[in-house]
Amino acid sequence: MKNSESLQSITRPPSLKDIAFKTIKDSIITSKLECGFIYSENVISKKLGISKTPVHEALLELSYKGFIEILPKKGFKLKDLTRKDIDDIYAFRLALEKVVVTNAVEKVGKKQLDCLKTILLNLKSCEDVMQFMEEDIRFHRYLAMLTENQQIIISLNRIWDLCVWIGFRTLSIKNSLESVLEEHFHLLRCIEQKDQKSAEESIEKHIASSLSKIYDSGKWGAVQFPQMGVLGNIQQELRCRSNDF
Repeated sequence: MKNSESLQSITRPPSLKDIAFKTIKDSIITSKLECGFIYSENVISKKLGISKTPVHEALLELSYKGFIEILPKKGFKLKDLTRKDIDDIYAFRLALEKVVVTNAVEKVGKKQLDCLKTILLNLKSCEDVMQFMEEDIRFHRYLAMLTENQQIIISLNRIWDLCVWIGFRTLSIKNSLESVLEEHFHLLRCIEQKDQKSAEESIEKHIASSLSKIYDSGKWGAVQFPQMGVLGNIQQELRCRSNDF
């Protein structure tokens, strides 16, 4: 029998549920769907041209991830994120990502560094904000995968999409792509140099800077620098620096 090793495996196409999830999620992130309105599952199904079952499954996942609230017999509405919601999301993300970068400093090798550099080069070439943010999360997701800790990976996957939703408005308004890119390159340099302390400081400043941009945009409320330990202190420091210009 002839050897079939040269055959390539077939990539499984996305399911209707996956397509519905991404389409609805992207519509939320880009404000095509807005807070303050009730949306019908039936109407969404007709708009997408698919049955209710995959749409319902997609809505359940969006509800689990914190994007929407399902209203029995009515439909669903977008979560109106409060200042505390955003602070909690980013404080939780910081706690997990500090573990992630500490692990990366200890375990990363040349192959992994090359992959991370490739992702950042792709990030640098992005002109579309949505594409930029997807590559941004891809960078963080790759670092998280290096931990081989499924609880960390699952927890971060649950909140990264929310961070894209929150941050999308900021990058669209403030045109902050270059500064965000430099923050990633700085983090990668710290990891490559096996400098754990600097890597932890870099991820702290990156997330604090993201929060400052979010609140400075005026789209998610005024910045008040709550008591959030190191993150709150760095936010205050960044605000003081910006006031010097």
